Amino acid sequence: AEYGAVDVKNADNARSGEPVSLKVKLDRDMEGDALPPVYAPFYPKDRAEAWWIVIGDVKNNHLATIKRLTFAKDIKMDLEFIAPVPGEYEYTLYLMCDSYTGCDQEHEFSLKVKEGKGTAQTDEMES
Repeated sequence: AEYGAVDVKNADNARSGEPVSLKVKLDRDMEGDALPPVYAPFYPKDRAEAWWIVIGDVKNNHLATIKRLTFAKDIKMDLEFIAPVPGEYEYTLYLMCDSYTGCDQEHEFSLKVKEGKGTAQTDEMES
């Protein structure tokens, strides 16, 4: 599998405490539309290939979202996570296969988070 496109929607408008939406499109070079079962001669039954999409901030040791998926030729999906406190962040999107080694991929992207609508009011109330 290889990335076709990873677009961060609302990256410039991310506000603390509000959802950040990522549009992810994955394309796979293959013949036909269906995948054969995983080659696992010692596994007792057929097993389908599955993938995990993980988004995290390595520097801050923060997992933003994780999703399991199965796909054949291509897939489009929306992933959401809540924006952290205001600041600049470097996230990594990991695409990991649970069936084969050497297939995992990484894609880095930046996110600038502004103060959320309710953040200033909350800070004032806490003072």
